[in-house]
Amino acid sequence: MTNKVALITGGSRGIGKAVAMDLARQGYDLALIARDEVRLNNVKDEINTLYDVNISTFTLDVQNLDEVKQAIDNTLNAHKKIDVVFNNAGILKNGTDNISPDDFDALLNINLKGMYNILHTIVPQLKTQKSGYIFNLASMAGKVGVPGLGAYALTKFGVVGFNDSLYYELLPYNIKVTALCPSSIATDMTRDFTISKEQMISTDDIVKAVNFALSLSDNACVPELLIKCKTYDLG
Repeated sequence: MTNKVALITGGSRGIGKAVAMDLARQGYDLALIARDEVRLNNVKDEINTLYDVNISTFTLDVQNLDEVKQAIDNTLNAHKKIDVVFNNAGILKNGTDNISPDDFDALLNINLKGMYNILHTIVPQLKTQKSGYIFNLASMAGKVGVPGLGAYALTKFGVVGFNDSLYYELLPYNIKVTALCPSSIATDMTRDFTISKEQMISTDDIVKAVNFALSLSDNACVPELLIKCKTYDLG
């Protein structure tokens, strides 16, 4: 039997690395995408010291459609299929109406266009396979606006909306689609948040959420999964 294959964007650190490590533990071969070549190769080496799986790495920016297409073509040439897509690449910038045009464009290009580029390229293959699981990392900021993060929330609302449409469109092809909507997660991205790391969701919580969704029967679907920080709900 050939291993299952997972493609993970933002796979060099944080959530992407945590999911990659766990899927490798389960025997998945990996295609990891990130912009930082050094970090990406370090993750590959770390996983290969622990697990006997094949890992392909692609140093690229997900907002570049041509580079995305080449990476996915290379993955399919090597593995002939992709079983799990973990759309994780994203950035966070402060601001709403006062955000700079450059920061606003960066949010749109990475958080939205980057997700689109991956899905635009890979969904036809999943339809041909008539199988696959797509995870789109959204945020609680994609469900409820956050003061001071309006532009970021705009992109994450977009992720949730795109995910919802794709969820219904791909059901007839036996492809599942889930938007993960966590609150603050203890990663580099949230290092300047006022809430302490001890009060945040851990990357392991995201790993467990992914495993929960993957463990369900064919008839069970999870279009979105909200994961809140307890501290927020306590006021």
